[in-house]
Amino acid sequence: MIPLKNIHRAICFYYDVDINYPFVENRKTKPIYLRQLFHYLSMQLNEHYLSYQDIGEYLPYRIFSRATVMNSCKQFQNRIDSYKNIKNDIEDIKKLLKNG
Repeated sequence: MIPLKNIHRAICFYYDVDINYPFVENRKTKPIYLRQLFHYLSMQLNEHYLSYQDIGEYLPYRIFSRATVMNSCKQFQNRIDSYKNIKNDIEDIKKLLKNG
């Protein structure tokens, strides 16, 4: 199991954004993309350990419903299918997580 905090930090480090940026309350494309990536990677890397609800409750000040996390993962999978370079980003982030 990979802690959600580590996934969150790796994404922020990789994209060189503030630790709070993916969870700001706005509808701009970049924070939405980073949130979806966080939800997708969290589910992919912790599939047998965490539920959608657990991932949605990661931040106590910004809770996402189970349905929101599920939709987020589905939307991100669609992005992966459409844009092949996203796979490279995911692999790079996974390497960051393995190397600490």
